[in-house]
Amino acid sequence: MRSGSRRLIGRRVSLASKMGLFGRLFILPWEIGFVLFFLVPLLQSIQFSMSRVYMSPDGIVTDPMGLEHYRFAWFEQSDFTDNLQAAISSFAYSLPIILILSLILALILNQRFRGRLLARAIFVLPMIIATGVVIDILSTDVIASQLRAADGPDKTFMYNAVNFSQLLYRLGLPNYFISTIVQYINRIFDLVWSCGVQTILFIAGLQSIPEQLYEVSRVEGSTPWENFWFITFPMLSGVFILNIVYTTIDLFTNSINPVMKQAYDMIIKQNYDLSSAIMWIYFLIIGLIVAAMLFLFQMILQRRWD
Repeated sequence: MRSGSRRLIGRRVSLASKMGLFGRLFILPWEIGFVLFFLVPLLQSIQFSMSRVYMSPDGIVTDPMGLEHYRFAWFEQSDFTDNLQAAISSFAYSLPIILILSLILALILNQRFRGRLLARAIFVLPMIIATGVVIDILSTDVIASQLRAADGPDKTFMYNAVNFSQLLYRLGLPNYFISTIVQYINRIFDLVWSCGVQTILFIAGLQSIPEQLYEVSRVEGSTPWENFWFITFPMLSGVFILNIVYTTIDLFTNSINPVMKQAYDMIIKQNYDLSSAIMWIYFLIIGLIVAAMLFLFQMILQRRWD
C-alpha cells in the first residue's frame, strides 16, 4: 500500500511539473519579446526621467538631474495636472458604464435565440475596426465623425437631434446632475464601442458556470433575480477582475486621453526627459488606482461571497 501511494504521489508530482513546464513554454515567447524589445526602453525611460536629455552630433546625451523633472511636472506643469484630473474624472464615470453595459450585453447574447451567432459576431467588429487602416477610414467618414465627436460647439449627432439639456432643465434638476447626464449622452457611442472585448470575456465566464447550479436553484424556488446575485455574479468574480484591469488600462492609455496626447506631443518635440517623468508619474497613479479597486473588490464583494 505504501509503495503504491508513493508511486501515485510521484505521478502527481511529475504531472504537476509537466503542466508547469508547459505553462513556462507557453509564456516563453512573451518573456523573450519583453527582454529584447521592452526591457531596454523601459530602463532607458527611467534614466531619461532623471536626466536632462539633449541631442548632440554623437547622439543622445544625458545629464543626471535626480527627481527635478518629477517635481516640475507635479508642482509647476499645470497642463499635466489639469490633463490628469480630466483623465481620472473621465475614467470614473466610463468604467462602471462599460462594465454594466458589457455584462447586460453578455447576459443577452448568452441566451438561446435565432441569430445568436451573428449577434455575437457583431460585437467582435470593434476589435477589428479599432486598429489599422479601417479606423483611419472610419475617422474620415462624415457620419461616423458626427456620431463619435463628443466635443466642440456642435456636440454629437444625438445631442443635436434631441436637446437633452433643455429637457432636464425643465425637470428642475441640479446643474451638476444635468451636466453629468449630458456628458454621458455625448459619449454613449464611444462607451458602446468600448464594450466588445469585455462582452466576449463575460460571455466566456457565463458559459463556464455549471448549469446544475441553476437547476438546483429552480428546484429550491429561487427567482431569476436571486440566481443572478447568488450564482451568476459571484461566479463571474474572476472575469470582473480581468475586465476591471483591462478596461482601466484601455481608458487610461487610449488615443483620446489628454495625458497621452500631452506626452506624445512632447515626444514629437524631442522633449524626452519631461515626457518620461510625466509618463512614470502617470503609470504609478494608474497602478495605485488598479490596486485600490482590486482591494475594494476583494474586501467588499469577494469576502461576502466566500
